[in-house]
Amino acid sequence: MVRLSAVTFAVAALVGLTVVYGRLSSRQVTMAAASPLLGKPAPAFALRALDGQPITSRSLEGNVLVVNFWASWCVACREEATNLESFYQRWSGTGLHLVGIVYADSASDARAFDTEYKITFPSVMDPGGATALDYGVTGVPETFVISPSGTVVAHLVGAVGPTTLDSVLTQLSGGSRPIERQGPGFRQAPSGR
Repeated sequence: MVRLSAVTFAVAALVGLTVVYGRLSSRQVTMAAASPLLGKPAPAFALRALDGQPITSRSLEGNVLVVNFWASWCVACREEATNLESFYQRWSGTGLHLVGIVYADSASDARAFDTEYKITFPSVMDPGGATALDYGVTGVPETFVISPSGTVVAHLVGAVGPTTLDSVLTQLSGGSRPIERQGPGFRQAPSGR
């Protein structure tokens, strides 16, 4: 009788752990330290687009700027590509700028990615990863929203969903404190930022 109870308990525990693990692994939960850039001036960049044109953060000042770090080899980047393009199509007429910064990838693979996903916003190369380091990028995809005054107002870790950036812009336009997203939810940064 005791042996049967121990076996039953072990099986139940194993099933329970399997269910918990399955629920956790099916979510894209990203653990990352809060970005020290929130509420601070965004690092400046001067990079070349895949078509060779120079793009600088200074030339984009005065409008909302969304900076997305991505790579062609990144599965989550592939998942978010059409969401970013749709967002760009919805908001580009408002003066908003979206720039993709290629992270640890080749220009030829990045061009193929942009062609495959019909990306129309500019993607720039980051030779040596200096811009990624300036932004504190720990992996891809990571997205930063920068206010017209040049302040980092949102940091999103992981793939953006179809309306993620729309929600962020709506929250920010309502006077929200800077936003940090890790995985599927949003949270406001502490009020000290």
